[in-house]
Order: sequence, then structure tokens, then C-alpha cells
Amino acid sequence: MAGNSQRRNRRTSNKKGAQVGSGGQRRRGLEGKGPTPPAEDRKKHKKNRIATHKAKQAAIRRPAPRRGGAKGTSEMVVGRNPVFEALRDGVPATTLYVQQYIDNDERVREALQLAHPRVVVDVLL
Repeated sequence: MAGNSQRRNRRTSNKKGAQVGSGGQRRRGLEGKGPTPPAEDRKKHKKNRIATHKAKQAAIRRPAPRRGGAKGTSEMVVGRNPVFEALRDGVPATTLYVQQYIDNDERVREALQLAHPRVVVDVLL
């Protein structure tokens, strides 16, 4: 039988030790993953949720304004908000009647701006 020194050498030569090197893990970890995408493109980001919601809202279309009806019939839209909505949606109009001492709020101003190039504006006394 061999001496202790020979047995020890035999044991250490067959022994599995820690492998040298990282196997490329460190190098891959240090490599960049590219530029950070904008917040709208990152999942679970607040701006992404807002952008997705806006896209869904834009996909929901408003019904097209009615353009039919018998010729020669006239309809009247009364009120600040209904008149503004009708002008904004492109409902055909010929005349816009405005009360002389009406409260000059935002809706009235916007309705007048929308009506100005295509509709005759008439002031009622």
C-alpha cells in the first residue's frame, strides 16, 4: 500500500473543485439591453395605461350626423350646448340666431367661431 502522501495526491487530483470562470455570465450581465423605451411603451406603466385608454376611446366612434330627411323641411336646434355640439359634429346649418344680451360664455364663443365661415349669424333683439 502506498504512503499517506501518495494517497493524498490521488484524492486531490480526482476531487471536483469550483470551476474557474463565470461561464460568460458576468460579461452578459454587463452588456446593455438597449435604450430604455418611452413610458407609453412600457407595460404596467401609468402612461402606458393612459395611452391605451385614449386609443380605445378614439376607436369608439361617434355616430355619423344625420344628413337625410325630406327636402324643404327645416329643423331648429335650441340651446347653447346642443347648438355647439351640432356645429362641432358638422350638422348642416344655414343661420345661427343669437340673443342680443346672452351671457358670453365659452360655449357661445366657440359656437360663433365654428359657425362664422359657413353660417349666417343673426342677432335677435
